[in-house]
Amino acid sequence: MDSTEAPIYSMAVISFAASLSGFLLCISPLICQVSHRNLAASCLIGYMMISDAFYALNALIWSHGDVNSWWDGAGLCDIEVKIQIATQIALPGTLFCIFYTLADVMNTDRATLVPTRAERLRKQALEVTFCFVIPLVAMALHFICQPFRYGILGVTGCAQSFDESWVSFVLVYGWPPVICLLAAVYCGEYKRRSSRNSSTNITSHCRRPPDQIQDRVLSNPRLHGKPHERPPFPAPLLAFL
Repeated sequence: MDSTEAPIYSMAVISFAASLSGFLLCISPLICQVSHRNLAASCLIGYMMISDAFYALNALIWSHGDVNSWWDGAGLCDIEVKIQIATQIALPGTLFCIFYTLADVMNTDRATLVPTRAERLRKQALEVTFCFVIPLVAMALHFICQPFRYGILGVTGCAQSFDESWVSFVLVYGWPPVICLLAAVYCGEYKRRSSRNSSTNITSHCRRPPDQIQDRVLSNPRLHGKPHERPPFPAPLLAFL
């Protein structure tokens, strides 16, 4: 069957449209995060855009059911399967860095207005390690458990190849679950510290002595006409300020 006569998969059209839309929608957030020098968030969006670009391209190339006329994907798939390995590890790595930063910001026990040089270097080293170093190491280790170069599927295109052994799990498959577990720990820590800080602020406000509340109201000229005069509303309402 000629490729021009082969029916195009409906999923190929949907995959191309969805991937292209996702790629275009990520451009504005990427520019925003890069301008604010948020490395982890920028990498998160960047890896998602790379995945969307590959999915859109693959849906165009392998969009029909005539397998005999499919392109063998030499060169493209060799690069794409390695980037897929890196992306599968880098995405949870970027989430770990984001949750770690949020949890560290909410840590009021050692909060500082301006981070020290050592703290900035430690944060940068952590982001570079989880966003680039570990994915690159996994890409290299994939050669050890790679029985053949790649496979090709309809619509999705280039597919990774793994040896069905414990070596594949240790070298490649094991990275994402471990990193996701670390990210979940710091996500929970961020939630705990955020709730604790909110409760502390509410408690400290409610426990403020009435004399301090009344003095604060009387010293605020925006609450009454002349300074140091009692406001025109009843005294019990002062408890709500």
